[in-house]
Formats: sequence, C-alpha cells, structure tokens
Amino acid sequence: MNESNMADGLFETLRNKIKADPTNAFHYSDLATLYWHVEDEQDRAERVYATALKAIPGHTGLTGEYAYFLGKTGRDVAKARTMFAKVATAPDVSGHTLTQAGEFFWQVVEDLDIADALYAEAAAKNRDDEIIRGLYADFLWRGVGNGAKAKATFAAAFKIDQIEDEAILAGFAVFLWQSEKDLEAAEKYFQLSLAEEPEQEWIYDAYEAFQAERRA
Repeated sequence: MNESNMADGLFETLRNKIKADPTNAFHYSDLATLYWHVEDEQDRAERVYATALKAIPGHTGLTGEYAYFLGKTGRDVAKARTMFAKVATAPDVSGHTLTQAGEFFWQVVEDLDIADALYAEAAAKNRDDEIIRGLYADFLWRGVGNGAKAKATFAAAFKIDQIEDEAILAGFAVFLWQSEKDLEAAEKYFQLSLAEEPEQEWIYDAYEAFQAERRA
C-alpha cells in the first residue's frame, strides 16, 4: 500500500469513527491534524474544528487545538488570542493546551511574559510530564535567553523518565551545542533523536549544521 492509499484509509477511518461517536474529541482533532499537517488543506481542517465544537460545545482541549491552528497558520490571530485567553483559565485546562498557548504567545504574539507564565503553569500542573518540561526549557533558552534556568529545566525533564520524544532530544542537543558548548554531549543527544525519528528533516538540518561547525 502506497502513502496516498494509507492516507486515504486514515481519513476514511476517522470519518467513520466520528459518525459512530460524534462526541469523541480525539477523532476530530486527529482528522483536523491530518488535513492541516499531511494534506495542507487548511480550509478543511478549520471546518473539522468548527464541526467539532458544534458537536462538543465548550470542550477546552478542542478549543485550544482550534486556537493553536488559527494562530500558527495566521488565519485569525485575534480570534486565537481570545480563545486562548478563555481556555487558559478553565478549571479543566490541560498542560498540553497551556503549552500550545505558551507557544502561541511566544512565537506569534511575541509576549514573552504571558508565554512564560503559561509554560510555568503547564509544568506545575504536569510535574511528571517530561515533554512539557522540555518545551518549557526550550522556551527559556530560545525565547528569553535564560540559559541557567533552561539547563535546570532540561535536567528536571530528563530526571522524570527516559525521554523518547525526538523533538525534545534534538532541542537539548542544540542547547548543549550552542549554549553549553558541550559538543560530545550534543552529539550523543543528536544521535538519540535521529534514532527515535530518522525522517525529521529539521533535525537532520540541525545536525548537519552542528557537524559542519565541528569540522570548521
């Protein structure tokens, strides 16, 4: 089965799951993500989010996913900001949604104070989530330039469990390379990252730049 047929099969499976259970938020989220990231069909992705929130009104996670989509694609930054402001204070808001809001305020709105508060709340809410701590550490380094706090936050993430997320491993490798100048440790974490996900182009690009600098 080629990739096109596999994608068609996933779309059909998710559409059938939504028909069978129209109140399952995960199915809508997965379908919208496929349209957005795999097919680059933003209009269809937005229609899925709109349909989902009609079927499950007020769902905090879906609202956050929709806000993230609107903000990261630039389709409606003002609406995304309003939606995130609402869900960030919801009693059932998840650490995942808070980190999405943090990334939005960091990279789209460029309000680092709000982003920092959101990342910190997410990390406090999910103390055993190494991915959230890793994302917060990345923000502390690249967003606000606090290398010492970033290093401590990365260390806290790695103490929780054996990290298998390629983005966190690669982010830590880049931090070790560019901030700590620890090239041997950076090499180790680049290799771990590539072993987890050998097809991430941005990781290869970062690793090639790292190798080029070592050879220079």
